[in-house]
Amino acid sequence: MKKPTLMGALCACIIPLLLSNVSHSAPVAYTDRAAFLAALPGPSNTLDFNSLTTGTLIGDSSTVDGITFNYSVLAGYGVSMQVTGDKELGTNDGGVFQDGDYFDLTFAASNAVGMDFISSDGMLDGDIILTAGGASVGLLVTDATDLGGNWYAYFLGIVDDASPFTTAGITTHGGGGAFLFTVDDITTSAVPLPPALGLFVLGLVSLAGWRQHSS
Repeated sequence: MKKPTLMGALCACIIPLLLSNVSHSAPVAYTDRAAFLAALPGPSNTLDFNSLTTGTLIGDSSTVDGITFNYSVLAGYGVSMQVTGDKELGTNDGGVFQDGDYFDLTFAASNAVGMDFISSDGMLDGDIILTAGGASVGLLVTDATDLGGNWYAYFLGIVDDASPFTTAGITTHGGGGAFLFTVDDITTSAVPLPPALGLFVLGLVSLAGWRQHSS
């Protein structure tokens, strides 16, 4: 057996063993932010809009902090996303999203995504739905966080530590203006490369460089 073939065989045997230490499970849906944060598979990044000036427009296909916003339905009505006075994500049409609006997010490969939906209207289970990684989760009224003044935050999140995804979709039941809402604290997280695998790959790269230099 030639040495390059032997090296390939070693990689084929060792890498799966190293990856076997990574947790693999079906996607898990969350309606509680604390539980979602506790389940994150790695370091996270949260877009809270606090660094943006009130009134900042976020056009269709615009990217903010690594997240691209797409909303063809809103754009069809001449509506754009906009940062509200409370530093949340709303629109330039009354400052808020309404039932019937939906949009998509695109980001770097992640194993988790979650966000808050803020409203003072009477909400029903499933009024807002988050879909990512082949899983969906709907709003649960019983898990709302009371913000005071009749305002409530409803959290939706999905963690899939087995299969990364790059998009998430937000939809509503489409009743037509039955409720108004804003979005805040969009969190993403990815499974980090296992240290042992990282060192192994680095060793292979170094070995390949040494072999090329010596040949």
